[in-house]
Parts: sequence; C-alpha cells; structure tokens
Amino acid sequence: MDQYIATLYEIVTRGLNTNSYKFALWRALASLAPSTDEKNPSISKHDVAPLFLRYYWPLEVKYHIRQGIDPEKDPIVMKLIRQLGEAGKIDQGETLRDFEKRMPGDHKALVAEIAREAFDDVIARFHIVHGAPIAPEIFTFTGKPGKTAIQLN
Repeated sequence: MDQYIATLYEIVTRGLNTNSYKFALWRALASLAPSTDEKNPSISKHDVAPLFLRYYWPLEVKYHIRQGIDPEKDPIVMKLIRQLGEAGKIDQGETLRDFEKRMPGDHKALVAEIAREAFDDVIARFHIVHGAPIAPEIFTFTGKPGKTAIQLN
C-alpha cells in the first residue's frame, strides 16, 4: 500500500474523529492538489475555505445536522453559517450558489472568516493519532496560527 494511503488509513481508522473536519480537510486537499505547482505544491487556508463552505453548507442549511449533542462543539464553519441564518441572512433551504448570488458581500466575508478561524487546529492535528504524530506526513504546515499554509509532501 502506498505510504501516504497508509497514513490516511491510520488517520481514519485509528485517529480521533469526533467531528468531520479531518475528513473535510482530506477531501479539500485531494481536490486542490492536482492544480498546485509541482515544484511548490502549496495550499493556503484561503484555497480551502470555499470548499469547506461548500461541504458544510447543506449539512447546516438544508439538513440541520449536528456533529454531536452539544451544538457548541460543531465545526466553526457550521457555527458561522448558523450565525448568518439566525441573523436572517440565509433563507431556509437556500443553496450556497443562490446565497452567493443574492448576498455576494456576505458570502465573501463568510469565506474570509472561515479562512481566518476554522483551520488552525485541524491542520495542526491532522497527523495526530492517539496523541502522537504519524508518518509519513501528507503535508507540512508553515507559518503560525492565523497565517498557516499547507505544503504538500
């Protein structure tokens, strides 16, 4: 088995998966990786944010799915979407595409806030299984909280 596939298998089968952030990050990286520069395969939080919004939008707006019993432990993306709904800015069952067309400024602000607030923990903990890092790492991250960039390995 490819060493990176083995790492992903370990993360999914043995890692702490109390919410879907690791799965969403994995999915986003798989989607974005083919379009990166082979010599410098870097992905920013601003690249990942619109994908997370697309993944979590129907869970919150259409299906009202919670990650657990405590809504305070839902992913930040879901909380941010919920806040817009509570403020009356999202129509019941509205698609993300319709929201973006109807409220382009709010959509842009939401993507920026997701990029700023939603990734520092999940990126840093992606390779942690039972409290210890596993290898090989799928990516390394550079920067510091709030300025994280993902460098694919």
